[in-house]
Amino acid sequence: MHEPGRVRRLRRTVVLLALALVASACVNQGFDEEPGLGDDEGTEAAPTDSAGDDEVGVEDGDEPAGADDADPAPGAADLPVGAVADPASSASIEPVTCAFDEPVPLPQEPSCYQVSVPEDWSDPDPDDRVVLPVAVFEADDGPGGSDATIYLDGGPGAATLDLLWTSFGSLHGPQTGPRDYLVFDQRGVGLSEPSLACPELDEVELAEIAGELAPGTEAEVVLAATADCRDRLTRAGVDLEAYNSVASANDVEAIRGLLGYDQLNLLGISYGTRLAQTYVRQYPGSVRSMVLDSIVPVEADLWSNLAAEAQGAYEQLFRGCAADPGCNEANPDLENRFFALLDRLDAEPIEVEYRNLVDGTTVPAVVDGDDVLGLVFQALYDRSAFSLVPGMVGEVEAGDHDTVEFLGSIGVTNLPYSASGMQLAVECNEEIAFESAADLVANAPTGPGYERLGELDGEATLFDICEVFGSGSAPDVEAEPVVTDVPALLLAGAYDPITRPGNADVVAANLGNHVSFLFPNEGHGIAPTECGAELVAAFLAEPTAEPDSSCIAAAPRPAWVEGAGDVAIQLVEFTIESPFRVEGLRPDGWEDAGAGVFARQLTAIDQTSLVVQPTAGAAPDFLVDLIQAQLEVTFEPGEPLEVGGREWQTFASDDDPDQVVRLAASTGADGILVVLVATAAEVDRLVDEVFLPVIESARVG
Repeated sequence: MHEPGRVRRLRRTVVLLALALVASACVNQGFDEEPGLGDDEGTEAAPTDSAGDDEVGVEDGDEPAGADDADPAPGAADLPVGAVADPASSASIEPVTCAFDEPVPLPQEPSCYQVSVPEDWSDPDPDDRVVLPVAVFEADDGPGGSDATIYLDGGPGAATLDLLWTSFGSLHGPQTGPRDYLVFDQRGVGLSEPSLACPELDEVELAEIAGELAPGTEAEVVLAATADCRDRLTRAGVDLEAYNSVASANDVEAIRGLLGYDQLNLLGISYGTRLAQTYVRQYPGSVRSMVLDSIVPVEADLWSNLAAEAQGAYEQLFRGCAADPGCNEANPDLENRFFALLDRLDAEPIEVEYRNLVDGTTVPAVVDGDDVLGLVFQALYDRSAFSLVPGMVGEVEAGDHDTVEFLGSIGVTNLPYSASGMQLAVECNEEIAFESAADLVANAPTGPGYERLGELDGEATLFDICEVFGSGSAPDVEAEPVVTDVPALLLAGAYDPITRPGNADVVAANLGNHVSFLFPNEGHGIAPTECGAELVAAFLAEPTAEPDSSCIAAAPRPAWVEGAGDVAIQLVEFTIESPFRVEGLRPDGWEDAGAGVFARQLTAIDQTSLVVQPTAGAAPDFLVDLIQAQLEVTFEPGEPLEVGGREWQTFASDDDPDQVVRLAASTGADGILVVLVATAAEVDRLVDEVFLPVIESARVG
């Protein structure tokens, strides 16, 4: 259940990252910023008003202001398996300065807390603690309230807080406002302590990508690295059997109690849906509603059915292209050509270079047929990535490897944001413990081409790895379906390769109050899409009413072929509030990445984007120098414009036909910066339809 789809925000690569950084530069020109998000200075707790009081924690007996006191916990004999009585009483909380990475400024600043919980909930030891970082985005009408929404991330093992800058605009931002919104790093993950990251396994993965492992040695090397990680963690005092969904559910309940909410709304994606189900089973009275997006049924044999389920996603990809006249004409007989290409790459692997899309570092890659099969599996997580696959086949046939390099770069970029030890701890404990290696072999596809999905070729299976890692077995109830009447919204994507759409039906059979939607043009992770975000917000507002789903039919389709974006652009009003209020028009349907950055994102390599930000009095020449350095382009000055009642200086860069930039900046304390990034083929049209109307409408409020 690793969630490479989370890179849908990272894939904006250098362009949007560099442009959005202008916001920070502009702010620093205008006023001194207080220490806060991403600050690496001291960790002394700074009082916040998120919970109402200056002192927050069990040591002083004060409970954060917010909800009314929750009902008393039931007696131990009445508790569901895995639950504990009043987890908050064994935990503590204190306000701290937010310290997660923030290369792009968040449009909203959260209040941050450090929550300390027992490592082993069944036998709490004050000397064995887990520290969880929690960020609270407060409701528009003030902090607290009877309920809050909490985001449960995927993986398992995926970092959350260090990736807020990539996901806030599309995933979290649309759900903030009506109530407090909580984001945290789960135990073993990201900034939580201890971390169950396994650099030993990351190094093996990079060596495999580079073709540095001798033939026939991969299983031996992987198992040795697994043992090295296990031994290092256990020597440090980590109890690997304490890192699983049962324990994480107790963590969530402790967070709820410490922050004083009566109930939580659960927003889970991928593995987060499994954690949500476990939490509902352990603490049913603490849940107001739950959103299960890209669902992992608790009772499913996920890994022993993985290859067969993945086959359905590949087949959906080929059907989707064949059903589109443009894609079918440009990519005839795609399925057969795809598998023929894999055979060719087995015989003659290609040598390329993958790039970390955040820090720019590169790694060599030797790519064979199985590698491309894996890259397409990852691409199926996201519409903008899988729509590149048909064209990629023709490219590689012709000796062009650009798309292969890009898709491989997504995986390399994700690697530092996943704690593989936490993934193993969870999967071995509650999935592999209830599955069998014999079923893995029996369920393997046998059809032409698809038999590749089940071939092991001497590789270590997850069953082998779990035998080495040793994180125990979950209680039997963790293999049984969750039965509940808690209102639930179920979301699934037709192209999802890892949590197939049928999983929604499996879970729905035991939910007494649910509504379910299939998104026919999406992959893994629906809530970050524009339509998905609308449905989630409507459901959370009124969980007992079915949300209006008409946006599904109007949602974007895969941009299979070049030119699919040549449609009339509609402009809609927008407002950003931080650090200064800016209003104006922006293209409808372009993804709001926050900080005044809007991305078209027809495909994963579509860099077409718009930036509208205040200059805070910065001179246009300063901004031009900054952006030139970040984008590695050269600007030429253009003719001044008088638009919208003000004078604008303009600049253009035409160095790269795939990254043409147009920039306009007005001067003064209420100055505005507008930047358009497009291809040479589209820039003239987008200047007329986007750039000039946006300049005319933009204003600092």
